[in-house]
Amino acid sequence: MSISAADSPSIRTLIAQVGSIAEVDIRTQDRLSEDLRIDSLDMAALLLDIEQFYGVVVDGPTVQLISTVGQLEALVGKSLGGRP
Repeated sequence: MSISAADSPSIRTLIAQVGSIAEVDIRTQDRLSEDLRIDSLDMAALLLDIEQFYGVVVDGPTVQLISTVGQLEALVGKSLGGRP
């Protein structure tokens, strides 16, 4: 069950929590794996958080296409009708 997207933490907040990164250090162009050191277990946790808070399920093939913070934000935003 998801809560309202308006009440949900931002994607960057979720990334910061999962990756133990300061949110202010996360930039749109940062690569999740290379720059932020989000490994496969962190990514799985992040995707579960996105599903819980936003109700957006990211399937396996789509996950392979996401490499940056901006791409992840755009995917969630598009799934929510343009409002991440």
